Amino acid sequence: EAARLRRRRLEKEEQHLRECEEKYGKIFDEIDVDKDGTMTKEELERYVKTQDEYALVDLGIGRWEDFLKEIDIDQNGQIQRDEFIVFFSVGDAKLDADRMFSALFDAIDTSQDGKLQKHEILEYQWYRNPCVMHLLGVGNFSELVSAMDANGDGDVTKDEFVSYLKGAVG
Repeated sequence: EAARLRRRRLEKEEQHLRECEEKYGKIFDEIDVDKDGTMTKEELERYVKTQDEYALVDLGIGRWEDFLKEIDIDQNGQIQRDEFIVFFSVGDAKLDADRMFSALFDAIDTSQDGKLQKHEILEYQWYRNPCVMHLLGVGNFSELVSAMDANGDGDVTKDEFVSYLKGAVG
């Protein structure tokens, strides 16, 4: 019985890896426009620009340099297809709340100072999802900033932002 369960788990994991290889391999192939088997920052930026404005969040990209350093497993300065697939397949990075919320924070933090000011939160295109305030349990942007600002200093740090969102949406 135990051997059968292990075999079933292994088969499910192998299926998951095949699906990830197909899904993320296809994305990599779209990004690698010169078809040299490596992805450059420029190719990735070009790809993201052809997608909707949420592509950065969907891929878990906060700051470009941090993302590229993390995904470049062998640290040779080039992103190979296998590195791209492994990065998104192991633990399914797309579903990692910390990564997703951190990328959202970085997308909103247009000043890149590590803090969200009220104007940055107001200028972010929340209208794309009109139910977001309700989902986060607040009625307006002032309430949102107040709810996220755990220490009450008027700024929302990445830690405060991620903690609040994880608590609000689970």
